[in-house]
Amino acid sequence: MKFSFHTCESNYFKDPFFYIMLSISILFSYLFSYYTILKYVSLNATAYDLGIYVSILENTMHGHVMYANPLLINSFSEHFSPFLFVIYPIYWFFPYVKTLLIMQSVMISFSGLVIYLLAREIFFINNFKKDILLEMLALFISTSYILSPYIESPLSFDFHLMPFLILFVPLSFYFFMKKYKILNLIVLILIISLHSLFVIMVFFIISYQFIFRIRNEGNLNCHKIIRTIANINISDNLKKTPKSKYVLQKIVRSKTLIKIIITLILLVGYLYFASLMKTFIASGAVALSPPSTMSTGSVSSSLAGLFTDLFTRPMLIESAFLINFPDKIIFAFYAFANTGFLVFLDPLSLLMDIPYFLYAYLSSYGPYYSLGYQYSTMIIPFIFIGALFGIRKIVQSARATDSDDVRRTIKKILVGVISIVIVSSLFELPLDPISPRNIFIESGSMANFHEFAYNNGSEIAFELQKEIGESDPYLLTINNLYPVFAKDTNAYVIAFAWNSQLRNLIYGYHIEYLVNQPDSFWSNQFNPSMNDLIDNNTFISHYGVYMESFGQDGVIVYKLNYTGLPVLMIPYSAYLPATSFYIAAGEYNYSIVNGSYVYHNTTMGTAWFGPYTTLLPGRYNITYYLESVNSEANSSILLDVTTNAGTVTLNQTVINSSELPNGDLEEVTLHLTLNETKYSVEFRGMAIDWTGTLIFKGVKYSVY
Repeated sequence: MKFSFHTCESNYFKDPFFYIMLSISILFSYLFSYYTILKYVSLNATAYDLGIYVSILENTMHGHVMYANPLLINSFSEHFSPFLFVIYPIYWFFPYVKTLLIMQSVMISFSGLVIYLLAREIFFINNFKKDILLEMLALFISTSYILSPYIESPLSFDFHLMPFLILFVPLSFYFFMKKYKILNLIVLILIISLHSLFVIMVFFIISYQFIFRIRNEGNLNCHKIIRTIANINISDNLKKTPKSKYVLQKIVRSKTLIKIIITLILLVGYLYFASLMKTFIASGAVALSPPSTMSTGSVSSSLAGLFTDLFTRPMLIESAFLINFPDKIIFAFYAFANTGFLVFLDPLSLLMDIPYFLYAYLSSYGPYYSLGYQYSTMIIPFIFIGALFGIRKIVQSARATDSDDVRRTIKKILVGVISIVIVSSLFELPLDPISPRNIFIESGSMANFHEFAYNNGSEIAFELQKEIGESDPYLLTINNLYPVFAKDTNAYVIAFAWNSQLRNLIYGYHIEYLVNQPDSFWSNQFNPSMNDLIDNNTFISHYGVYMESFGQDGVIVYKLNYTGLPVLMIPYSAYLPATSFYIAAGEYNYSIVNGSYVYHNTTMGTAWFGPYTTLLPGRYNITYYLESVNSEANSSILLDVTTNAGTVTLNQTVINSSELPNGDLEEVTLHLTLNETKYSVEFRGMAIDWTGTLIFKGVKYSVY
């Protein structure tokens, strides 16, 4: 096997592995898009952060530049991210929630193709036939990049700008290796535009790229600076200029040094500019404040404070690092387990991991080092790129020797690396959200796509979305429902942010629609929660049920001043076994057999009562399942549906034993039409006077 030092040919169309990687990227674009869209339509996406970005872009289209309804502030006052102006034209042409999800999925998928092209450059591949092993290694590492749960982690979370690092970081290095300076500069600017704090990340990227050039080419201007300084003829110049001043003049004249100084000034200047802009947008005041770390749970809220603490309060840094220490170690171990061990062949590349560890590992905030969030994108591209440069070291060793034995040994090492990449990727596959259900292993907040399905709640939510269209009514909902209505510039969410404006809208009865999913985790979060509002009889009395679906995924739409039956109701039924009901204390004239209540020669005022459920407006069938065995003709029981502790009867009937065939299960159905919500509803068996045996199996209530 022969290795060459030259960079690879640009004609990738002759490379079969290029087409394989292109096909893989297209395939995963579809899979990732399907996964994220399914998560959205099954009501598992959230306002934080998909809804925030849709709200920002939609408000910008309507003149409220960068305002985010879920945050109740201009988003630039919290995260200064000019990159939003880059994706805004795409959203303007395709103003749909799915646009952002597809954009993110395609971006992540095609980052694997960029990793492949970058690997070719780093590995010095210039001959497709002779370097087949390196081609295969580049292909497997690129595929492993896409399959990594650390890459797919943000897909499980939602939409966010941070995952664009997955593409931009390798793209920067690709342009760097190709010596496309302008394109590299543009990508670095795009990285900074994602988040102002990424200035630090870009500083380390530039530093590594600069050192790489010095180390691998040896002919950069910094060497010329040193030689120039060393060759200064002091005697010829002392008369004209002081020595120190003359040396400084020589250094300043170096273009390389000037570029370094200008870069530092620009990076630091941008940090302060972003801080100034956030303060100005938030308060209208022009005040220069120290740049913030923007890290939740960090030891310091400012960058200056963080770096000061590193040297002046090391015990505090140690304590912060040890918080959630096992989680941090496990997260780092698996991040490096796939190809990351190759990073240590090029230890200098570990410099680029410093910003992430300062940001995340000095924080007590668990999501920074857990799968299922976007934060893994701050480190995983650098680990893979470091691995590529580590492999470059192996290739350089082969190039530097004339020994066939050494070359054969290195070839075996590369084959071993390929084997490790394949095996480790297979071990990581169960952590991927797109993995088959039967092998998926839940880790952190990673959610498998098999958990998502279009449901009754989805039908109600998207029907309301379709009905309100572009009318932008005032609407209030919960975190996981907000993305459906995020295009409504007057839609708000009950979440972390409350202010007087939102309170006035709610308690001033300006909200036209309340959209809730009663069994959702989010319906009981925050104070007050959506369920708290709806359980407030004074508040909810101003609203009527407009649309509804039932069950665990059920969604209920309340409309201001609406009366009458719901305009849309998804058929639903629920079965309550006998053991869901209660028996009055002190009553012993019954037995429990196979989950049924059995009454034999019994006279009781109340046979059973409960289960105290809530019935929304609609048409219902209440079906009792009873069985009579060897009962006398005069036996009877009263079946009723009541509320308010039995004081209000909604419907009732008396059943005689003659109406129940002996030994057969019989269904007795009562019909209800409710124009308003009824609480603490009971399906009771009363005034039982039964000679023989009556078996109560349970009750099914159905809405139609």
